[in-house]
Amino acid sequence: MRIVVAALALITVWGGCGSGIAIAQSLDLQERCGVQAGKAFRQWKSEDEQESRRLNSPNTQILSADYQSHYNTQLNRCLMTVQMTRMDGSNTKWLSDANENRIYAFYLWMPDPKGVKKYWEVRPFSCELTPSIREKRLCSSEDEYNEFVATYMEQ
Repeated sequence: MRIVVAALALITVWGGCGSGIAIAQSLDLQERCGVQAGKAFRQWKSEDEQESRRLNSPNTQILSADYQSHYNTQLNRCLMTVQMTRMDGSNTKWLSDANENRIYAFYLWMPDPKGVKKYWEVRPFSCELTPSIREKRLCSSEDEYNEFVATYMEQ
């Protein structure tokens, strides 16, 4: 009797055998995606640091950089967002496929070189959204970029 109750409890918790397998597969894909995104991030950062040394410009050095991974089940893609701030105050972000390096969105903001305008008065230097290879559109704000990226990172 206890074994039957325990088995029924497991089925209830996991929502049935099929969904338990689906959850385990999804967690495995998320974990593998996280590992791949970590590799892609470290590779990008290493190449960027080499380029900064080659240019020998302190302003191009990275002040901070971070990434986030997400396995998008609808696209069947391992996606990652990267956000970076350089010593010159510029802020760069992008959404890419961690395996293929395909860029879905790119955002670059740079401070006013004259130092007159406040940060909220300065438009992005570059903001591009590329939902497909054939479609590319410009965006005009960080909010617009963030909304686009959220649709990919929440599926």
